[in-house]
Amino acid sequence: MVFIINDIRNLAKIFLYNHTCNILIINNRFFKSTL
Repeated sequence: MVFIINDIRNLAKIFLYNHTCNILIINNRFFKSTL
């Protein structure tokens, strides 16, 4: 069970990291397009 919980936590961290990176990229494109 411990290994499964650790895997889920790692997947959640990777998912959140990719999600924030995508938001930053989209915001940068939107900001540049408004300028």
